[in-house]
Amino acid sequence: MELLAPAGSVDHFITAVEAGADAVYVGAPGFNARNPSKELSFDEIRAIIEYGHSREKSVYVALNSLVREVDLPQLIDTLAQLELIKPDALIVQDHGVIDLVTNHFRQLKLHGSTLMFAHNSLSVEMLANLGCSRVVLARELTVKEIDTIVRKSPVEIEIFIHGAMCFSYSGACLFSSYHGGKSGLRGNCVQPCRRKFSVASGKKSAYLFSMNDLEGLDFIDKFKRIGIASIKIEGRLRSVNYVDHVVRAYRLVMDADSSDLEESKIEAGTLIQSALGRKSSAGYFFTSRPKDIIASHHSGNIGTYLGRFKSINRQGRDYYGTIALKQDCEIGDRFRLHFDASGERISFTAKEISRVNQQKSILLLPSNLKPGQLKGKVELYRVDVRKERRVIATDVGITPKINKLSATEKKQIKARTRRISNLFGRPNSAVKQAKPSGSGRRSKKSSAELWLRLDSIKPVFHKFPFSVDRFVFTIDKRSRADTGQLKNYFSREKPKIIWALPPVVHEQMLARLKKDIKILLRSGFRNFQISNISQLALFQEKHLFLFGDYSLNLLNSRSMKLMTDIGLTGFQFSIETDKHILNRSMESYRQSLFVPDRKNKGRRTEQVRRAAVGLTVYGAPPLFISRMASGLPYNHAISSPKGERFVIIRKGSESITRPVKPFSLLPFRQEIEQIGIDYMVIDLSGLKSGKKELEEIAGRIAGKGRFYKLPTFNYQGTLE
Repeated sequence: MELLAPAGSVDHFITAVEAGADAVYVGAPGFNARNPSKELSFDEIRAIIEYGHSREKSVYVALNSLVREVDLPQLIDTLAQLELIKPDALIVQDHGVIDLVTNHFRQLKLHGSTLMFAHNSLSVEMLANLGCSRVVLARELTVKEIDTIVRKSPVEIEIFIHGAMCFSYSGACLFSSYHGGKSGLRGNCVQPCRRKFSVASGKKSAYLFSMNDLEGLDFIDKFKRIGIASIKIEGRLRSVNYVDHVVRAYRLVMDADSSDLEESKIEAGTLIQSALGRKSSAGYFFTSRPKDIIASHHSGNIGTYLGRFKSINRQGRDYYGTIALKQDCEIGDRFRLHFDASGERISFTAKEISRVNQQKSILLLPSNLKPGQLKGKVELYRVDVRKERRVIATDVGITPKINKLSATEKKQIKARTRRISNLFGRPNSAVKQAKPSGSGRRSKKSSAELWLRLDSIKPVFHKFPFSVDRFVFTIDKRSRADTGQLKNYFSREKPKIIWALPPVVHEQMLARLKKDIKILLRSGFRNFQISNISQLALFQEKHLFLFGDYSLNLLNSRSMKLMTDIGLTGFQFSIETDKHILNRSMESYRQSLFVPDRKNKGRRTEQVRRAAVGLTVYGAPPLFISRMASGLPYNHAISSPKGERFVIIRKGSESITRPVKPFSLLPFRQEIEQIGIDYMVIDLSGLKSGKKELEEIAGRIAGKGRFYKLPTFNYQGTLE
């Protein structure tokens, strides 16, 4: 079993290797899901790979960010450089990256990122079919569930054993993106889960979503017996001290004999406590309903809590804080300020510490403080300690400058990049645009189809105040009871019903879902919507029309092309998109359908088939989908420090957090049609769908009446 460590810099890499890691993972410049970190250059990555391979260490590159259309040229160049420097594998999330690698960079091995939401055996099987030789499972699984998946897996399985936990399933979090466009799926998360939220019902405010770190020392033997290929430590943003202590701790337990295992665990636990992390728990390993996983009374900051400032005063241009330190600190230590009122954080290195007495120390604070930040409680954490001596890159002979690309290699990469980019060239303008095929074909009228997603079938049987082309219902306990009514009511119009598969289907739920699908097929329904690409495996019958939900996270034309190639009738573009990404992706997707005309050199001919492309234009989407279920204020409005309002509901085995106020792109319906969208989805999941609400939506569609303004998600802004 491999011990896999994070490396945010060359020094982190050396530290991990010296501490006993078998492998490390680093971020690909510009395309990793930890973008705030100081990125490694290609020269540094090449030096790391060569040094690692010389010592039989594996080096993986995390290229696990979603890719925008505008980033595709840079992505192709990045893949060309990585192909040259030969990492052991790429850790990927974006389907467009998978498409490019499997078709044009076949020397690169692929590992499916945890952001691909692999939480059952179907997910692993599909990622294996797409070319992944290893899959990183979701963090929300029990040991029993992991065991079942490993026994069915055709490829290696990797799991997270230590580090930060997200409240939401990875790959299903929209919280950071919804208010401000900072996409967690693109490595730009602002960590709203670490903020304090107030509850409208009068309950005391708390850190409702702030998770304790994962710590799995007690499970190492179990995972060895199960057959896990790699246990992974999270933390490319953490300090060198953290990497050193945590890697040594896990190495100690992994190498221990049965006779000294318990003693090794105690020693390892001490190392972890000194690593300046958060409070830890066993995550979901013991149970799918853990009780010690959320730190509701604490901000969940990384590091050792040192106290709360008694006062902060300005002296000239400098700020000084008075505090009773809970531990001794030194100049050179790294600190983080946490502003309780706003949830903001600022990190800095201690340059001046004056100890007045046991109850009073004065610290020089960072100069970029703003007066508004000082309202409310300000807490201090130590996130790293000064270390006089570290093993650094030059000590062991790693010199990235020596590993720079030669002129010949640069020419080789440039030529390869140009050759692949030319394959996606512009089509001949004289050829007509292809229409969507199958049941996803756009109707003869010029406007896009309008789909309505509902929690209940009741509105279907009444006269609608606006025209609806399709109705979407999620397959669940409630809709199962309504199948007969829908079958009878739509006896001759069954294509108007789309059955949507739920986003979370744990291993023990697969049998029930398969049975539900069989019942629907016997009832004559042929239109389904998958929420995860793995769910394709549930449909073996012919003459079905399968659509993809926005949860497929499609943000570029290459990922759209892959969905077309695997046979989807249609799919929704990413709900996170801004207008410019959508427009450019649609244009490039149409271009991707053209292939060289063998009879006429220099011309391109269009492929016959094009999948329909949809977009959710109204709704209150799940910002968090979590397996965490206990201790949450269900069905009560909660507010962030910035006044944003949300509600948490329980649906099946999951907790879903939605915004109270939906977003709406209905005022831009004509513009979206002109971009080329074939169908638009009004999603009333989690919202009221009575006569009053439907009439309001009809007014918004028609642009008539006075209604309060709704947010537009990222459509009018910029997705970062």
